[in-house]
This record gives sequence, C-alpha cells and structure tokens, in this order.
Amino acid sequence: MKASRRSVLMCLVCFAGWFPAFAQDNGSAAEAEPSRMREIVFNSYASLEGGAGWTQEGSVYPRLLGVSSGFQPLPWLGIGAFLSFSPLSTLGDARFASGITERDNVYSLATGSELILTPFYARTLHPFFRLALGGRSVGELLDTDGAEGYETTRENRFFLAAASLGAELNVTEHGSLLARVGYEFCGNDDFAGIQRGDLRGFEVVVGMRLHWQTILR
Repeated sequence: MKASRRSVLMCLVCFAGWFPAFAQDNGSAAEAEPSRMREIVFNSYASLEGGAGWTQEGSVYPRLLGVSSGFQPLPWLGIGAFLSFSPLSTLGDARFASGITERDNVYSLATGSELILTPFYARTLHPFFRLALGGRSVGELLDTDGAEGYETTRENRFFLAAASLGAELNVTEHGSLLARVGYEFCGNDDFAGIQRGDLRGFEVVVGMRLHWQTILR
C-alpha cells in the first residue's frame, strides 16, 4: 500500500513538473500566432526619370527630373504620387534648349497621382502603362529690385492629365529600367509668354524603378 502511495505521489510530482513546460509551450505558440497576424506586408516602389516634352507647336523642352513613389496592392498594379520639374527657359546662368518662351527664369512643376500597370511583370521584358492626373504649376522668377537674386515668384497652376505606354526591363530582383512615350494634356492659359494650351504635347521618358517589400509589425 505504501508502495502504491509512493508511486502515485511520484506521478503527481512528475506531472506537476511537466505541466508548466507544456503550458509555456502552448502559450508561446498562442502568442506567436497573433504576432504573425499583426504583421502588415505590402510592396512599395520608387522611380527616377528624365526625358523631354514637345508642345503642340513642336517646341522641345527638357524633362529635367521626375520622381515618383507609391505602393503595389498587386504585383502588376502600382498606385502612387509623382513630381516632375521642367525648365521652360534660361534659369539664372543655366541655359536650356527650349523655345517655348522668350522670357528668362520660367519653369514648370507637375505633381499628382499615378496609376501604373505592368502586365506579365515576371518576364524580363514586359509592357509598362502609366496614367497620371494632377496639376502643373508654371512659374516665373522675378527680380523686382534690380539687385542680385530673385525676390518674388509669379505662378499659376493648371489641370494636367497624361497617358503613356512603354516597356520595363527587369535587371535585378528589386530594380528595373523603363522607357515610355505618351501624351500629356495641360489646360494652361496665356502666361509667362506661353500661349494658351501650348504645353499640351508628347513626352519621351527613360528611367529606373526600384521595388521592395515592406513589413510593418
């Protein structure tokens, strides 16, 4: 009888030592699952571009800098914002080949939202489509006191919409090169020596795009 009691007591002691470990393992698993569920995973992209634009009168101006960034809810779909800067005449001492206006220190800054479609994105070379909607600010730097430097800026903003198509080349897992051509509509009025509607026209752009996965915990 004493032996039976001793055996039962030993079993209880062993179970008591085993139960906390079991509970700890289960607790860790239970805690790990919500931790994984709390993670938010999405794909992001950023691009750097340059090129040229043509007015409806045939004048050419440089697309000096274009940047954009956004996220990809689907691997073939990008939604983001863009910024594009174009000198429309001589800016200070920098001279640009542009016949849009005879005035100096005239520039264009376009901003807005973009939608990018890349069907067959997994292929090394695949199509690239872009739609953009926003506005274009046309400004003129003014030297009002005749001294060195510019004191004021005169600027107007106009509606902008653009569509382009091209191709994208995957060069690394997270990087690609792109080239696209398209048409840009700008509803500009007569301003800074630029005729009404003259900023509408075609564009040619080349650049590079980076894309990566972002994990928020």
